[in-house]
Amino acid sequence: MKKLRHNRFDDRIRELVNDIAELLEIMEPLLLSARQKLHDSFTVLYSKLLTIVLEDRACNG
Repeated sequence: MKKLRHNRFDDRIRELVNDIAELLEIMEPLLLSARQKLHDSFTVLYSKLLTIVLEDRACNG
């Protein structure tokens, strides 16, 4: 599987498991929503880290 952007990944997973009801039941509510929550948390953490680094003299020389 080639590298996909975040929003396309979910669409691709749905496409791949669309014909397999058992997988779709698991992927949609559980894995894809958990993946979205992890992505959101990472985005917040990354933003906070950048703020800290930009304000820290030791990091900016």
